Amino acid sequence: MRMPVLDGYQATRIIKSSPRGFSIIIIALTASAFEEDRERILSEGCDDFLRKPFRTNEICDMLAEHLGVEFICEDQPERLPASYGAGEDERLPGTRGEILETLPENWLVDLHSATVAADLGLMLDIIGRIQDDFPEFAAELSRLAEDYEYKKITAMLEKTGRVE
Repeated sequence: MRMPVLDGYQATRIIKSSPRGFSIIIIALTASAFEEDRERILSEGCDDFLRKPFRTNEICDMLAEHLGVEFICEDQPERLPASYGAGEDERLPGTRGEILETLPENWLVDLHSATVAADLGLMLDIIGRIQDDFPEFAAELSRLAEDYEYKKITAMLEKTGRVE
């Protein structure tokens, strides 16, 4: 709802007052958790709202509900076994710790910075660099990023001692 130049409330009023505006579905995206904001958003003409952070399936479900569309999703990469990278000794072959030690430090620093900034696009770009050498680990990092598990990613990176 907060945008530069024209906020979401103003944009909604303009769109809904246009000749075909009544048929346009508007779903508000907001970081606000307050119930009074929800009420205002709906009273201003939005058809629904979604709070950040949201998961992909939430926006897809909402679009399906309001637009009557059906989404066909690609198969998601398999999740790694729970034991992957677990245990006291993170330096065993194949563990996250060992993989992280092999990655260039600038990748770790860049991924850490992108994660702290919550820049999902940049995070996924950096994770893409890891894909060729460690596809399972890259898939796990991507899943964590897409599930907004940023604290887990930063903790993993900080554990290497190569980022702050």
